[in-house]
Amino acid sequence: MVEIRPCRLEECADVLALWQRADAIPSPTDSLEELTRLVRAHTDYLLVAVERGAVVGSVIGGWDGWRGNIYR
Repeated sequence: MVEIRPCRLEECADVLALWQRADAIPSPTDSLEELTRLVRAHTDYLLVAVERGAVVGSVIGGWDGWRGNIYR
C-alpha cells in the first residue's frame, strides 16, 4: 500500500534521486540543501508517496498569497 505523507528530512536525498530517475528537468533549487530548507520551513509543502519504505513519488505545493501551485 502506498502512503502519502510529508517528506522527512532524511528522505530529501531520495526525492532528488527519484527526480533524476524520472529525467525531470533540473531547476536551480534541486539540491539537498534547498530541499532540506523547504522541509524545515514548510513541513507540509513537500509530500512523498512511500511504498515498502521507498520514495516512489513526490509533489511540491506552493502558495503565493493569491493562488496555489503544484510542482513535480
